[in-house]
Amino acid sequence: MKPQGNVEDYDQSIIKTLREKKKWSRRELAEKSGITQQTILNVEQNRFPASLSTITALIQALDIDFSKYVSLSHRFKSAMLEVNDIKLDSEIDHSIKFYEYNGYYIGIISVGQPVDDICLARLPYFNVFTYAIDGSFNVNIDGEDYSVMPNECISLSGLSKRVTTVKDHCKVITILKNKCNFHHNHNPLEDLATILETYPKHLDSEKEISICKDDMDFSFIKFLRNTKNMSLDTLAEAAGLSTSAISLIENNKRAPSLATISALSTVLNETTVNLFTMAQKIPTTVNKSEYKGSTLVTETNHNLHFHLLKCDQHNKELFSDPNHPFCLELHVPLEGKMTVSIEDGEFEIQPGDVLAFDGMRNHSYKFEKGYTGIAIDLPKENIMIEHKVQKFGGYTEL
Repeated sequence: MKPQGNVEDYDQSIIKTLREKKKWSRRELAEKSGITQQTILNVEQNRFPASLSTITALIQALDIDFSKYVSLSHRFKSAMLEVNDIKLDSEIDHSIKFYEYNGYYIGIISVGQPVDDICLARLPYFNVFTYAIDGSFNVNIDGEDYSVMPNECISLSGLSKRVTTVKDHCKVITILKNKCNFHHNHNPLEDLATILETYPKHLDSEKEISICKDDMDFSFIKFLRNTKNMSLDTLAEAAGLSTSAISLIENNKRAPSLATISALSTVLNETTVNLFTMAQKIPTTVNKSEYKGSTLVTETNHNLHFHLLKCDQHNKELFSDPNHPFCLELHVPLEGKMTVSIEDGEFEIQPGDVLAFDGMRNHSYKFEKGYTGIAIDLPKENIMIEHKVQKFGGYTEL
């Protein structure tokens, strides 16, 4: 039976996935939710749009809040992402291309020569994940030095102060992951355009006196205030706080109390939880990858996955890949071509293209011999999921 109405946009079969994750039978869910087994079967098979009361009863029994259910069940449409070239008046040999999809920014950055002390813009609303495809680079993050070699990934908070040095040449894929679902006027591409605009450039030295610098950074309050064109005096008066107190918080010299954060969030039209989420700094980690078959896998913080896809033979048939209902999927070709079949449509992609689609949709692949590309799984929700990497058809075991 063909799905009707909004079932085409929201896949109710996620109920089955969540039920099986708890190792419940359909009968157990019926007993816990008060919904009949037949109705649950109809919902899980997308036979008709379920009523709001039915969905509410099911997700309450499954201990899933409504906003999370909507996010998980929403079927994002497939899209060939459009490139945003950042062109700079600079002597350095480089290129920056960024693609946007559902709140994520996917960048391909190439630097063709040694460069010292590239001052990277701070991105207070994002966590940053950078995968080295070719070449290597060193980066100083909050005073700590890290080396990232080919086929390694580094993850860090966009709040961190960082300076990068490229030894020879380097090509990386960078993902900016929005920290939370809130609306603001901040454009990360404007900040990114300053990354290679001037060099060499050193960060201004600041005396490290932050009380909570290891895991929290409230300096983004100033960024948020500026996006709303509010002066320090205006914010202080509206929040009932002194200008000196807010200045200390914005300069990360004082840890704010819950009452203070609550007052600031009301004036800035944010929730207290959002402000704490934005202030949280994920730890910096460098993840090394190992070959598994001919798929190179790197897992980073927050359940984000990189896969280097290499095909050593031509595939005439499309090979199915298990659906990933909790993830959005992105493919970034580096060499050669591949065809992705997504439900009723086919997409041929090659270097310069980026294809994005919902992992919930039925999909399969056809590779040309010599194809190499990056596949990225982006979690729909910041929840812990047992996500196992599957082998792709047509790969030659190493």
